[in-house]
Order: sequence, then structure tokens, then C-alpha cells
Amino acid sequence: MSAEPVLVGVDGGGSGVRAARVVRTEGGLYDFGSAFVLRAIDAGSDARTYVRAAADVVAEVADGAASVLFGMGMPGRKTEDGRGIAYALHGPVDVEFLAHLESALGARGVRLAASCARLDDDGLLGCAGERLSPRGALRDANDAYYLGGGTGLAEAFVVAGEPTAFEDCGRGLSRAWRQFDGEMTFEERLSVRALNQAYRRAGGRADLPEVGLAHGESAARETLTGAIQALQRLVARREEALGLRFDRIAISQRLASVFATSPARDLLEASIEGTPLEGRVAVSEVRGSAVVGAGAMADRRRA
Repeated sequence: MSAEPVLVGVDGGGSGVRAARVVRTEGGLYDFGSAFVLRAIDAGSDARTYVRAAADVVAEVADGAASVLFGMGMPGRKTEDGRGIAYALHGPVDVEFLAHLESALGARGVRLAASCARLDDDGLLGCAGERLSPRGALRDANDAYYLGGGTGLAEAFVVAGEPTAFEDCGRGLSRAWRQFDGEMTFEERLSVRALNQAYRRAGGRADLPEVGLAHGESAARETLTGAIQALQRLVARREEALGLRFDRIAISQRLASVFATSPARDLLEASIEGTPLEGRVAVSEVRGSAVVGAGAMADRRRA
């Protein structure tokens, strides 16, 4: 009997690609089976740079395994077959991305147990990781909202217990980078890049707003309070569009790092006390939930 393939999750974003081994655990859950391997990528790099970086991290994580099964997320609108990227606001465009990646893996001696079925939305994979990891912020949630912040915003949902891609909800939802909240889009209010820019415009002196908040800066408090208020409005719009009340709202990716620090977490909790969000917002403690989600989704599709 042939050995089970090594399961690898890959998360690609506007600033780089990272991967790790993913393992099944009890109760149909998934967790990390190795440390992360990361390749940083300069903004504006072409698709070939992303393909090389992805091939490098998968090959390093595979480390001579007899066979590999991988799942991967990338931002952007996918091609009809799901194996390419037709358009991306943050990241590369390549309509044959997975074909080029699998060719590069073969050149590195990586033997695939099966082709990667599709490139998933990074929001879906982050949501799956939070739902299917033992430490996930959406563990046991029935209806929930996932919001990951970094260069942009990644969104997905848990509907009736299942991680569900933003575009699969089919309710006329508009992406955060297209949906205006006053004079700015929600992405311009809530992404980590936008928060850092807003903090500097407000006269912040530290490297990051969460650091400035720890030093008592009013610019940092103003910036992060504005983000929390925007979060409340965004959640209300998503609940109205879906006709759901979320059990939980998960803040993930680099946005979770902003609110994981004690002063910023205290500000978040104080700001939502007495509002519809009270008791429902969870700051992720799973670094790289999209990596777990990528491996989990690849494994579930294979089964």
C-alpha cells in the first residue's frame, strides 16, 4: 500500500508566499505539521516571481516526500476553471498559474499525488483554517464572518457550519474594496496598510498604530477607534445582505496582530461594549490560518 501523500498548505498574498505541512487531527480537524517557510515578494512583482516563490516553499516543506498534495490560496478573481488568476488588485495575474506552478514543482523533483484542483480565495482558506483548527476563532461556529486584514481585506463566511467563499453566497454582496463607507471604501478604512497610512496622516510617531497606542498617542487611539467603528458598520451590512446573525466575527491575518496587543484589545472590547458586536468578536490566535485551511480544503476535496 502506498504511503499517504504529505499535505501542504500554501498561502499567497500581495507581499509573499508561505507554506507548511498540515496534518489531520482528531474530530476531522487540521493543524500545522511543520514550521512555516516564507518567501517575501516585492509589491508589483510579476507572476513568474510568485510561481518561483511558491514552488520554492512547497519543495522546501515537502523535503523529499514521496508524494505531495497541496492546496493554495491567492487573491484576485479566478479563471473559469479556477486554476488561474484573471484579475487581481493585490498580486499577480496569470491565467495558467497552477499549470506553471506544477511544472516548476516537477522541475524541483516534487512528485504530486494529484493536481491542485483550484486556487482558492485567501478569505475562504483563512475562514476554513479558523473553523477547522483546534485553536481557531470560528471553532464550533454555525454562522460566522471572517475578516482578514493585510495589504487588502479578505472576507468569507461560515454558513450552517461550512466555510463558504464570499462569491458563493450569491446575495449581491460587494467586495470591501468596492463598497463605500462614506467617502472611502471599507478596505481603505480597515486594511492594515490603510490603518498605517491613516495613523501617519494623523501625526503618529511610532512605527505602527498599536505601538503608538501603547505609548498613549491620541493619533493611534483615533485611528484604531475609527477602524472599530467601520468594523461595526461592515458587519451590519454583511448580516443584512445574508439575512443572518453571526455567532462570531473573526479578526484574522495581520489585522489580528494589531488587536492582539493588550492596549488595542482593551480598546476593541471597550468600544464594542453595549453594541450589537459585544461578545461576538474573536481575535485570531492562529498565525497563518489560511495555510491550515489550504491543506484542509485540498484533503477534503480528495476524500
